[in-house]
Amino acid sequence: MTAKRHSPDGPDHVEHPDVEVISRSTVFEGYSRVDRLRLRHKIHGDDWSTLVDREVFRRGSAAALIPYDPKTDTIVLIEQFRMGPFITGAHPWMLEVVAGMIDEGETPEQVAVRECQEECGAIPKAVVPVFQYFPSPGAVSETIHLYCGWIDSHDLPEVLGLHDEGEYIRVIPMPRLEAEAMLEAGKFNNGLTIMAVQWLKLNHASLRKRWGA
Repeated sequence: MTAKRHSPDGPDHVEHPDVEVISRSTVFEGYSRVDRLRLRHKIHGDDWSTLVDREVFRRGSAAALIPYDPKTDTIVLIEQFRMGPFITGAHPWMLEVVAGMIDEGETPEQVAVRECQEECGAIPKAVVPVFQYFPSPGAVSETIHLYCGWIDSHDLPEVLGLHDEGEYIRVIPMPRLEAEAMLEAGKFNNGLTIMAVQWLKLNHASLRKRWGA
């Protein structure tokens, strides 16, 4: 069965008064898409850059959520196999927060809540938005919407995922202070997890007060 392509991350033909697009073409389209553009853009006031050729990987947008239990001061991370580090020779199993791609008709918050249930087995009691960012703006159009969700970390499953699709996810609850120690020791090697744990370090007290923990 052909994999479903996620909803676009923006219109196909963006216009900006300080950017002149000379040509645009799609050089690959499958589960994701790669576009090639020739363009120039303004620099130093009214001056223009030379013509540049750029490819951009159009993957769609994603939503992520930090599962946090304010009563036990526990964060829940997941571990799964990732192709990116594998292809570079790095350790291919990554500790991450839950995340998933946004399909057409879904809001980022709906996706964050759904992924929390599917990937760590918990339904958030409340959700707060954290921020929205571009993880690799030089070549990728993907936007990630990050949330934090109030969960109960008791009795979570140890393993989740669709095994017939090669998905094998370990669910790993850990004390927030342990996650912070791992952050300080450089144990996390992906941007989303680093930012999520850092944000929780700065905001856990206000979250616990807000959620009555």
